[in-house]
Amino acid sequence: MYFEGYDLWLHKLNFGTYTGQVSYALPAKFEAIDQSKTLVTNTAFENKVVLLDFWNTSCGVCFRKFPQLQSFYEKHANNSSVIIFAVDTPLEDDKEGQAFQMIRERNWTFPVVVTKDVDLADRYGIEAYPTTLVLDKKGNVVFKGSIEGATKLVEKLIRAG
Repeated sequence: MYFEGYDLWLHKLNFGTYTGQVSYALPAKFEAIDQSKTLVTNTAFENKVVLLDFWNTSCGVCFRKFPQLQSFYEKHANNSSVIIFAVDTPLEDDKEGQAFQMIRERNWTFPVVVTKDVDLADRYGIEAYPTTLVLDKKGNVVFKGSIEGATKLVEKLIRAG
């Protein structure tokens, strides 16, 4: 038998919150490198709604969720008030450029960055992959959880202006 409470409980186990709704300042400076080796920092997030989807190259669930991220990205790619990044946390055995190559091989076009600091995900409280964070226009983390909940909240924040 299926109960709606199971999803809430599972979300709490994976992300530390039943609904994903949180409210706290960004816990550390964001620094990552994009495919062209350009440094991306949290200064790019100013006055934007930001979706950060944390993943790693050995995360099967991440790859099953990427079609949802791709669809969401395609819908909002031209919206200058929204920033979307798939944030790879490199593993010890990853080769340089591996994350970008894995995404390209699957014909996904959403922006990918690789964290510059291997401890960034830990500082952001990422304990399971994938974990998606949403930042509001003030730079506060307002959601921590699944891609499904994150995209719903981003849509709501966009409508609110």
